[in-house]
Amino acid sequence: MEHEGRALPKEVYSHIASGHDLSPLTGRLVKLLSSQDILSKKVACLYVSRCRQTEEVGLLAVNCLLKDTADPNPIYRGLALNTLFSVPAVMEQAVPRLVVGLEDASAYVRRAAVSCTLSLNQYHAEIVDELDLADKLYAMIRDQDPIVVVQCLHALDEILHAEGGIAVNKKISAYLLKQLPLFSNWDAIAVFEYLKKYQPKTEEEALMFVNALDPYLTSNSIAVQLSAFELFVHATQSLSHLQTEGITQVWSKLSTSLGFCEHEMTWTVLEWVEKYVHVYPDIFRPHSTKFFAWFSDPPALKVKKMKILKCLVHESNLLDIYDELLGFCNDRNDDVRKCALQLVASLANKHNDARKVLITELLPLLNVANEALVTDVLGALCSLNFDKSEESNKVLDSIVKRKWTCVSAEFKCNLIDVVSTHGLHFEPSVYILEDYIENIKEEEASVKQHLLTATLRLFFARPCQVQDLLGIVFDALCQDDNPFLQSQSRCYYELMLHNPDLLKDIISS
Repeated sequence: MEHEGRALPKEVYSHIASGHDLSPLTGRLVKLLSSQDILSKKVACLYVSRCRQTEEVGLLAVNCLLKDTADPNPIYRGLALNTLFSVPAVMEQAVPRLVVGLEDASAYVRRAAVSCTLSLNQYHAEIVDELDLADKLYAMIRDQDPIVVVQCLHALDEILHAEGGIAVNKKISAYLLKQLPLFSNWDAIAVFEYLKKYQPKTEEEALMFVNALDPYLTSNSIAVQLSAFELFVHATQSLSHLQTEGITQVWSKLSTSLGFCEHEMTWTVLEWVEKYVHVYPDIFRPHSTKFFAWFSDPPALKVKKMKILKCLVHESNLLDIYDELLGFCNDRNDDVRKCALQLVASLANKHNDARKVLITELLPLLNVANEALVTDVLGALCSLNFDKSEESNKVLDSIVKRKWTCVSAEFKCNLIDVVSTHGLHFEPSVYILEDYIENIKEEEASVKQHLLTATLRLFFARPCQVQDLLGIVFDALCQDDNPFLQSQSRCYYELMLHNPDLLKDIISS
């Protein structure tokens, strides 16, 4: 087969990768292990690896593979090791070659040997213990090849999983910090994770971490930045002033890339900001416009940005942030719209100027044809705390003037809540409830419950006007098919007869 050029090995490789059954060709494929053509040898090794559960294939190949572990070519040595330790049936025979491979002059072979140690541990953990291979891997952390170092860390963490993973002491941490410039970005991230297993004992040790991590806090890679900062925070737990400086340093770089990175990376940055924006708002506040949503942002990203903006509100940027949030109050996406309305209502309850703007902006939305939007707007209006009766009357006037045709239970509940929350002393409130009480038996359970609570609230505010409506509600719900509503109504009725003050406290709470 090897004399037929490279086309045939490539075709065989394609069949192996596609999962075709090549067992009739086993003998010929195993013979390729003795070939000096690298492609043919790789195809044969791939086939043997794929047949790891077939003991006969491994036994046919073992002698040739063991011979290759001593080949002058390091590519062949590493390939042979990887293949041997992918077949459980021949692993034990290859252990001496593994031990030699861990000390091989070629970094490629050492990398393969470390990976094979993990495979050996999976099937023969007792051999790993007998040969003290874990100690050997600890010694190899000082290997000159950075990839070997990272592989040793991974292997030790897996082999010692039952003991809590790899143990990182002062010497190991100091060495890894010194070697950081040699690692690639992704390897550096892995090293940062393992360094978190060591807690600096003194301020001097903590500063050693700080100095080593300083260049990574402003790395061009966001993943490296954030990973380095996690280690920075871990190492400086007793030095809070340094953490503030670290956040400022990281954010100075992240803020410049926030508007230009992909959505997935933007999400990662926002997750990081969320951790610290509540404690250090002053660091992020000057860059509040960085969190303004783009039209192309997915809904989840818009929601996250809006929640961060709420934490950055200050007298100096209140109206700018408020305008940004108001722009999403009629968004077509339900999650974005509800979040925006919830946040603007929350801010309106804290800032009088914002409340005036909110009422002016939201009332026209009650006239749109979108029932879901109107429902959410009513929910936001219900959560407002009005300081003046003129404001509540303005809202209620807008509600009363319109003939509502919305049929969803959520809409009805929100409308009833607005009336019972802000309309206790508003004359037309009774008529709004009356429209729904007429057909109370046909309403959903949630609407019935809201009607019961709202009618009781209005009764305690204006008993003469509401007593007939309350009687209708009690009469209907005390015989309702829903056992919860029935028992709740009867309980309220008994309290009304014997302890109305307690009932008033319950309803008002």
